[in-house]
Parts: sequence; structure tokens; C-alpha cells
Amino acid sequence: MSIEQPQFNGSIPVNYDKYLVPAIFRPFAESMATRVRGLNAASVLELACGTGAVTRYLAATLTGKTRLVATDFSPDMLEVAQQRIGDSSSIEWKIADACVLPFEVSSFEVIVCQFGAMTFPDKPAAMAEAFRVSTPGGHLIFSTWGPRSMNPIFQIVEETLTAMFPNEETPFMPTPFSMSNPNQHRDLAKVAGFSSVSVVEETLLAGRYDPTSIASGFAFGTPLGAYLAGQGYNLDEIQATLSANLAAALGDPIVCSMQAIVCHAIKV
Repeated sequence: MSIEQPQFNGSIPVNYDKYLVPAIFRPFAESMATRVRGLNAASVLELACGTGAVTRYLAATLTGKTRLVATDFSPDMLEVAQQRIGDSSSIEWKIADACVLPFEVSSFEVIVCQFGAMTFPDKPAAMAEAFRVSTPGGHLIFSTWGPRSMNPIFQIVEETLTAMFPNEETPFMPTPFSMSNPNQHRDLAKVAGFSSVSVVEETLLAGRYDPTSIASGFAFGTPLGAYLAGQGYNLDEIQATLSANLAAALGDPIVCSMQAIVCHAIKV
């Protein structure tokens, strides 16, 4: 399968949305939106919405009476999300830091965050803020990636880069797996004040997708790619090696399972 060669010119969010969201994030986004829809909430706040993988499904499945506010710390990510979804009066967009939310107490019945909690610089503060802006009886649903061993795409990317650049002292992908222990979710939610907390492992099928596209996403659509470019490494070479190793391990097209840890907490 031939794809257009991506350019690394400050368009990380565009490449992320084009190459990684369809293959890796979309199955979990659809599942997350289904969880939220089942709560029949009048108001929903999304944290760290990124380029809108979950937002699109929420906008399509929630009733027109539901207030949906999508936030992200990155203006660039939020801009791409708005462009991808287009004009939609059902979504309020806002640049916001999850650790210091610009909303009043008890503003939302549901707060949702897919694969964003790992990036929060002060996780207890973010959970405390979620508790603060939740209504009594409100729900917090957030997910992170499970262990490396249950997420082979990430594992192969990290192993490939480690082999290519053995002199790099720090792990290449510390953030995706920084919250792969379910106890972290329970502890954070309970310390924040949520008294009803459940955590489940969710395994879904990623793909069928071209390994070159996924390799392009990691090389040209992530902060990892920006770091590698800053170190002077050749991103085209990285893309080609990642593509070959992903295809060898997972097939072409890639078909594999991925695992998320999903926490559902209620403010009782």
C-alpha cells in the first residue's frame, strides 16, 4: 500500500490524527463514547481531547440536549480537532489545563478522558479538579494504556528505537506506560474524593492497518519524533525501520489486540 510521505514541519497534530488515530485510538474512542452515552448525562466535559478522537463519537451519539465541552492544553491539538469535526453547535471548545480547570464547582455530570491522564504533570491535582467540577452523583471515566506486553505496537516501536539508538539513556516511551497499574487509578480517584471506583481491563482489536502508516505516525506525529529529529536522527530512516519491524512482527496489514485500563469513578 502506497501512502503519501509525511512532512515533519510543525504538523505533529495533523500527522498524529491522520496516521495513529484511525489505527490505534479509534476503537477505544468508540467504546469510550458508548460508555458515556449510556449515562444519559445533561453535561459532559472531555479532558485532553487531543485531535478529537473521542469527541467525534460523543458529538455523534449524545443527544442534542447534552452540553459537550471539549478541552485540551494544546491549542494546536484543539485546532486540528475543530477542523476535523467542522462546524458543530453541539460542541464547546476550550483551551484548558486539566490540573487547573476554568469551571465552577459541580458543573458537569460526566467527565471523560481517554489516554490523557498519563500526560498530566500533577495527576492528583487533575483528579481533585475533576472531583471539584463534578456534580453530586457525577461520573469520571478515564483510560490509560495497559502494560507494554499487552500493547505490541508500542512495544515494537520502543524495542526498534532502542536497538537503533543504544546510546540513548532514557526510555523512548515512558509516558504511555506510566499508568499501566490499575491500582494507580483506584488510588488517584479515591484520594481525590470519589467513593465508588471500578477499574477494568479493556482489550480491543487494532488495525487492519498499513504498518507504514503507523510508522509514519510515530515518526512524524508524536513528541517522540520531535525529540528524535532534535537529536539529529533521520526520521525517514526511522519510519522505514519501524515499518519493516511492525510488518515482520504483526503482519501487513497489521492486526493485533491492544489493552487499555479504564477507570469509572462516581462522586457519591
